[in-house]
Amino acid sequence: MKYKLFFVITIIFLFSLMSLTKDASLPSNEFISIEELTNKGFLETNIRGLGGYQEDCIEFDMQNNTSDTLLVYIEAGRRLLSVDTTIQDILLVKNKKFRIFPRKRKKVKGYGFCCQSSKHAPYTNAEFNIGHLAPDDWILLAEVINKNEFEPNSIQHAVWVLSDNHELSSVTASDLSSIQELRKTLAEIKEVKIPWYTLRYKTDTAQLFSNRPEQIVGNFNYRVKNNSVITISIKDKKGQILKRIVNAESKGPGEYKFNLNMNVLKWEKGEYAVYIYQDYSKLISKKVFIL
Repeated sequence: MKYKLFFVITIIFLFSLMSLTKDASLPSNEFISIEELTNKGFLETNIRGLGGYQEDCIEFDMQNNTSDTLLVYIEAGRRLLSVDTTIQDILLVKNKKFRIFPRKRKKVKGYGFCCQSSKHAPYTNAEFNIGHLAPDDWILLAEVINKNEFEPNSIQHAVWVLSDNHELSSVTASDLSSIQELRKTLAEIKEVKIPWYTLRYKTDTAQLFSNRPEQIVGNFNYRVKNNSVITISIKDKKGQILKRIVNAESKGPGEYKFNLNMNVLKWEKGEYAVYIYQDYSKLISKKVFIL
C-alpha cells in the first residue's frame, strides 16, 4: 500500500512539473508570427544574408527556448532591416510556415528581394533585424507574388516600383502575359494605366540599378479604313521628329499591329509618342511612352 501511494504521488508530481514547464501563453494549434515569438523570448532569432539581394538570399537561424513545439510563421510582406545602413533592406515575398521542436534549433531560408536600389547588395553574413510588416500596398504585392511563379527579374522591378517609385514600364518578362497579374496589381496600387510598352535598363557593374533606359519594347493595334499611305514617326514632347520608323508605306484597309523594339540609350529622359499618319496628314493613332 505504501509503495502504491508513493507511485501515485510521484506521477502527480511529474504531471505537475510538466505543466509548470510548459508555456501556457502559447496557442498550441496556430502559427504565430516570428516577430511575436522573438519579441516574447520564446524564439531566439538570428538573421543573416547569404550574399545576394534576390530569391533565397536570407537565412533565419532560430532556437526554440520553450518546452513546446513552436509553429512559426514568416510572412510575405515582412521587411527585414539591415544592421549595416549602407546595404539594402530585404522584402520577403513568400510565406514560410514550419515547426520547431522543444529546445531545438532550425535554419530556414527566406525568399526576398531588395527594396533600395541605390544601396549596396548584402554581403555574405550581413546581419538583419526582424524588421516589421511593410505598408498594406507592399503586403498586397507580396501576397500576389506569393501565389504565383514570376521571373525573379520581374519581381525585383515590381518591388522597386513601390519601394523606389520606379516606372511600371520597368516590370518586364520574356513573356509579358506571364506577369499580367503582377502589372495589373501595381497599376491598381499606383492608380495608373498599365503601359503598352516595357523598358529594359542598361546593366551597370558599378551599381545595382543604372536608371538608364536602354531598350523600349511594345506593340499596339491600329486601323486603316481604306487604301492609304502610312507614315510612323516618334516625336518628343515638343513635336520634333526624332525617328521616322515607316516612311510612306502603302496599306489596304484592315487591322494592323505596330511592333516597337528600339534602342533609346542615348535619348534624354522625358515624354515621347509614336505617331501614325494616314496619307501624311491624318493622325490615326498616337501612343505615349516615358523614358
